[in-house]
Amino acid sequence: MHRKNPSSPQHRVDIKHVHDLNERTKELNCLYSAFRLLGATDDTPLEKTLQEVVDLLPSGWQYPKIACARLIIGDKEYRSERYVQSNWLLTADIVQTKEKAGSVEIAYAEMRPECFKGPFLEEEVFLLEAIGKLIGQFLQRKTLEEEKTRFFLDVQKKYEKILSGFIPICASCKSIRDEDGVWQRLETYVHKQTGATFSHGICPACIKKLYPHFEKR
Repeated sequence: MHRKNPSSPQHRVDIKHVHDLNERTKELNCLYSAFRLLGATDDTPLEKTLQEVVDLLPSGWQYPKIACARLIIGDKEYRSERYVQSNWLLTADIVQTKEKAGSVEIAYAEMRPECFKGPFLEEEVFLLEAIGKLIGQFLQRKTLEEEKTRFFLDVQKKYEKILSGFIPICASCKSIRDEDGVWQRLETYVHKQTGATFSHGICPACIKKLYPHFEKR
């Protein structure tokens, strides 16, 4: 059986292809796992999700045993295990609604050979930028969800205030007396309390009563 010479150019090329394939596999697995964590629609707390992403990141890099990660969002910071300040650092911005919201970084605790950007591969630069974008989208979605929840609770409280308790209303014109003692039309009162806008029409019973000639047609 013919064996390749370990020192032959072809053998070295084969080893490099296997190494490159392993690196791309690690990077894709890291990106997919980050996408799964950040795309979940459950009630996992934001802080827990971000910490899980930070803990995941070193596994996608060329030297995971000496890699560490840090995520900075505003005044909050999330660090992976064995995090150290390092001169061998790769950073990507996190952008939310076109403004920088923070940064995500990968560092090596020890020196490694020069690659595309310091000791980091070109694909690793793209990977960190992609994860930074995913985190920015995640934060934007969480912000919109919180605003939606706050709006719903605010409207709910306003309706509860209107529909519960004792509301003075005129038996004749149906105007309502507010907490300041001012009489207001029903539509005005409800609009001030909830922001709701009324559309006016005439129900069939009133058409029959007020405009009987239309009914006959």
